[in-house]
Amino acid sequence: MRLSPSDETPISFQDGQYIHTITQVINCWRESGEWWNGEPPRQIWRVYTDKQAVFDLEQIDDSWSIYRVWD
Repeated sequence: MRLSPSDETPISFQDGQYIHTITQVINCWRESGEWWNGEPPRQIWRVYTDKQAVFDLEQIDDSWSIYRVWD
């Protein structure tokens, strides 16, 4: 995951052998997670990429993952 140095928003990410450049952040929100089980809150970023795909990226602390792929 590459982040913008100015505001920590995602710029690009790798999915297997493909590198996706983020062309638009569609939305961003926080989800609380299962706090009663000790799960930390997560930040979800819905992004549009240069490959005309929409992804939800999940950020928990400093860890990023692909949360959902929309088609």
